[in-house]
Amino acid sequence: MSKQYLTLHTVDQAHPTEIFSLAPTSNTLISASGSSHLLIHSTTTSPTFPLTQTLSNAHRLGCHHVTTARSSGPGNTFVSVGFGGETKVWHRNPESDQWSLYWTLPTPENKKEKGDVWAVALSADEGYLAATTSDGRIHVWDLVGKEKIQSYETGASAGGGGGGGGGQESVGTGSFAMAVDLSRDGKFTASGHENGGVYVFNNDAGRMVYSLSGRFPPGCGRWL
Repeated sequence: MSKQYLTLHTVDQAHPTEIFSLAPTSNTLISASGSSHLLIHSTTTSPTFPLTQTLSNAHRLGCHHVTTARSSGPGNTFVSVGFGGETKVWHRNPESDQWSLYWTLPTPENKKEKGDVWAVALSADEGYLAATTSDGRIHVWDLVGKEKIQSYETGASAGGGGGGGGGQESVGTGSFAMAVDLSRDGKFTASGHENGGVYVFNNDAGRMVYSLSGRFPPGCGRWL
């Protein structure tokens, strides 16, 4: 039996351009668009969802992805990815309830890892970030230590299901990685790709454990 959902409230003209991504916490809604600003609306203080903060000039060319942890997470961190290739981590001050920039992920110096970051996902405890790239790579970052702890390759040289992840020496041979997610315990990372493939990695072992190539029609790997 289908359910009917009614609109609770509409925020007209929330952004001056197309809205590309939304991400909630327990009491806020973060929105990103083709403009340079990120907007934060309260979802608990008023039924009109008032704008509580504007992160001005967060991404000069606009932002295509924002992500928060799952609903059980602390709600003190979100990550945004801009069309200019920058990935930014934002933290909330519990006392002021205001957000500020915590860290900007470094741009790869290795020419073999020049693919722009696309999709991102936070672990449930907000301690780890998984990010996909346009050349099929998946990186896992420790946000507390501010370091990259895993880097996976999904190109022709990558290992198959149950085999080693390997493949770090090839130069961007993987299919566009359009979606990514982390398991609740942070042990596994899964990525969905433009060619219809889904890959699952064990973050403790640092290798690919499942390769579901061709199981889905090309282009469907947008959501995990």
